[in-house]
Amino acid sequence: MHRVPSKTLKDGSKKPGTITALFHAPELGGTFGSILARQISDAFWTDFDGKFNNVADVAQFEKFGLKLTEIARGCIEPIVARLKTALASTRSLKAECFVVLEDERRVVPSSVDHIRILPCMMALINRAADIFTLTDDAPHSIEMGGAGSHTVVRRIGRAMLIVTGRRPLPPALQDEVDSTAALLANVFMTINP
Repeated sequence: MHRVPSKTLKDGSKKPGTITALFHAPELGGTFGSILARQISDAFWTDFDGKFNNVADVAQFEKFGLKLTEIARGCIEPIVARLKTALASTRSLKAECFVVLEDERRVVPSSVDHIRILPCMMALINRAADIFTLTDDAPHSIEMGGAGSHTVVRRIGRAMLIVTGRRPLPPALQDEVDSTAALLANVFMTINP
């Protein structure tokens, strides 16, 4: 179970009597549960802040229930931000990370040049898939390096986590990339069970 504390209002006071509790399968992990609980809480207060009359009136919450898939999809941004923070701790690496969502033809965060990135990443993964068909397998991870750059691609269902920097990632950051890939897999498992 993950609890999100009472909502803090702009004036610094707490919203009385509000707790968000999320119960989920243990295999999804505590970090994912915390991120999802925060997303649900924030979305709830965006929709209902001071607008509901009677908590027992369930009908007013039905529309919110239909938004849960989109709210779970919203976890991608804070998960990527978490990895960006870890990558920033090694400034000399000058690393960047983003997620390519193949089905939606978009990149998270939206600040990444998706017009240039999408075709390149799709071509890369398609060529890798062609190579792996010789062994009846599929690529899950690709690493490429040059004289002044290094790129790691982790395939997660119909998405790709891309990390690029000036040199190979140290082991601790490789672990962060793997952890981020696992968190993203949980997002996709939640929205497409």
